[in-house]
Amino acid sequence: MQMRDWKIRTCLLAPLTLLLLTPLLGWAQQPEVQRHLTRSQLWQTFRRTGTEGHRLDTSAFNFHDVDLMYPGYRVADRDYEEYWGPEPNKESLNALDAFYTFNVGDGHGVWILTHDPANAAKPYEVSASNLWLNTPDIVEMDYQPSKGVEKGLGLPTRSPWTNSFTASYWPGAPPILHDLAEIHNVDYNRYIANDNYPEEAVISQWTANRGITVTRKAYAWSHRDYDDFIILEYIFENTGDKTGDGLPDGGLPVPLNNTYFSFHSALTGTETGIIWPSAQNPNQLIVPGRANGRDNWWKYSESPNFDGPAAAVGKKIVYQYDGDYPGNAWDDTYDPILISRMNSYGQQRSSRIEDGQLSDPVYIGTAPLDYTPPFTNDPEIYIAPKTDARGNGGANQPVAVQVWPIRSYNDHDQPGTGTFTEKELYLIYSGLGDSARVYRQPGAVNMFTFAMTYGPYDIPPGGKVKMVRAWVAGTGAGDKNILEWSRSSKAQSEAPGGEAWMLKALERAQYAYDNGYRVPPAPPTPMVNVKSNASGNNELTWSAEILDAANPATGKKDVAGFRVYRSDKQQAGYEIGPWTLLADIPAASTANLRPNATFASAAGAAASKPGAFFYADSGSLPGFEYYYAVTSHTAAGAESNTCAPEQRVGIPRSPIVLNDQRFDRLEEPVLAVPNPYMPNSPYTYGSTRIRFVNIPQKCTIRIFTVNGDLIDTIRHPTRTSDPPKGETEWVQGSFNFGSEASPGLYFFVVESHVAGSEGKLSRGSFILIK
Repeated sequence: MQMRDWKIRTCLLAPLTLLLLTPLLGWAQQPEVQRHLTRSQLWQTFRRTGTEGHRLDTSAFNFHDVDLMYPGYRVADRDYEEYWGPEPNKESLNALDAFYTFNVGDGHGVWILTHDPANAAKPYEVSASNLWLNTPDIVEMDYQPSKGVEKGLGLPTRSPWTNSFTASYWPGAPPILHDLAEIHNVDYNRYIANDNYPEEAVISQWTANRGITVTRKAYAWSHRDYDDFIILEYIFENTGDKTGDGLPDGGLPVPLNNTYFSFHSALTGTETGIIWPSAQNPNQLIVPGRANGRDNWWKYSESPNFDGPAAAVGKKIVYQYDGDYPGNAWDDTYDPILISRMNSYGQQRSSRIEDGQLSDPVYIGTAPLDYTPPFTNDPEIYIAPKTDARGNGGANQPVAVQVWPIRSYNDHDQPGTGTFTEKELYLIYSGLGDSARVYRQPGAVNMFTFAMTYGPYDIPPGGKVKMVRAWVAGTGAGDKNILEWSRSSKAQSEAPGGEAWMLKALERAQYAYDNGYRVPPAPPTPMVNVKSNASGNNELTWSAEILDAANPATGKKDVAGFRVYRSDKQQAGYEIGPWTLLADIPAASTANLRPNATFASAAGAAASKPGAFFYADSGSLPGFEYYYAVTSHTAAGAESNTCAPEQRVGIPRSPIVLNDQRFDRLEEPVLAVPNPYMPNSPYTYGSTRIRFVNIPQKCTIRIFTVNGDLIDTIRHPTRTSDPPKGETEWVQGSFNFGSEASPGLYFFVVESHVAGSEGKLSRGSFILIK
């Protein structure tokens, strides 16, 4: 459901890039706000301009967006901070680990192609929400659910870590202002609120020349059988509004006959799969022109030379997966990461990468679910597509499917607004001027962009067009944890099975749509808090009020127990796993229940009734970081998921050394651990961190080279909201931002700022061996 823009923010082109492109294209890019759909395993970014995911330009720092990430997880700290708080232990930004992602796309948009012979000045017009730059007529709008079919839907969900609202709409919420509508139909400790609506929705709206207003509704679920797809509904309405104020503009609306709608996408494979052989500064990682990224197979189930499974024929699915790059001396199908073939930079910064693990095992596809009225659960009247002058279209949609190779950001074959006239583009994408309306699928691997075009439509003033499509994904892991499977010795040989799992995801998406979005309700997710206990271990707690959750399918309270999972960061773990089951706790158990305790979230929000379950992780150690997830399950075997951020502790938690008066008085020696530091040692916490322990709760630590040069200063605590503790950490940075400390001997001085020991000093040393 969300990374919901974990923060709303604008995306701006770098000034130099904009300066270079503006004379060529004749217009400038405008800021765009965005939110993220993150409830399922498949995550996606949406904007109010019609674009999705990354932008296919060299200026976008794409790590702060997601683009068909499967499975999805946090890759940018700032995206999480508004909802989940800052990560306590920052690692070096120059680490391949930090950019290990399963994003398989690089930009998506919607084109509107119109032909109005009565407009002598401009009979053809193309409005492009583009993979590169949008055409200047695109105007962002605020969709107001309170005025739509969603007016009674949504819950005022809050983050348990910051208490911030995580949705932007629920009944009674303030009007949407310069934002997308994000609706949460589920919350902690309860089943889905309305089982005829998805668990999460992100709705965006924009308008363009000719006065067509577009509304896009993106839906996702976390149910374990329905978490491999997202569904998109598009409504195109001839409102006559070109400026986004909701009112018709001069002379509009007019009949828009022979109008086409074209969906454009770039599927590039995962960033990690492209860059791992030459890992370098993260600002230079995402370069689609990098040769070993041009090794993808592109398929369309209705192509005249389609050679995929018979089960795909008739589904009208375009999909892509990784192949073997002919320029490599090894079989790099599905991009196994071979540490021996990394450069030295990558080898030193891949502590959570296992040799041979697959970095691009995903089969990703898109297909229509419906494009002919009437539509499921929608009583509105819509326009059906007609047959074009060449006898194509009508009930046989999409009318055109085309594909082009891409060699780099600025070197590709796709016809665009900078090099083709609007008439030429209209004829190409409609198929009227293209002899190959449905392209043959390429016979070799490459990197591709493609377009799926629907139409033509005759849209009268006030008329509407609707279509429903899905993004679907699959891997050879099937129902198993994808990350854990990707590291197995059989992963590369089992990876082709992802094609069948992708098609199964399409079947389930079609079922969800046909059934009016009524899918089996997933068991509720507990709200979890993690703190250090007196024994120096992590202790998880969650409220017993989850036992009151009634299953909407049966009306019964059916939570039968809880499962506690852990992923060890220092043992190559991520917030997506691999998960180790620590405990299976029956709901009726009293051994893990404090009946009179009242659960409180990390932000201090108290549960509405007493009773708190707990689990103390006796295997957790100070300094080592762990991710956790607690699921609920029913006696029938259904279990809540771990795919959404709300369903796991996405910021690693480490037990801490609690404050002690002896530390405040500097009566105990301050220690730097590990000492010595060696990158490949099991005692390095899986990172570059050095911990200073037994320190006063308020102090300053200064770090010096053997020559006496001050290289860094740590002020403890780093946040005034932190609880008193007797430790802090250093990530081997220096005043020279971005520079990592060199091997050698270092000295440190701790100065106390605690009353009674103010100004008292403690000294020590440590060694870095790299």
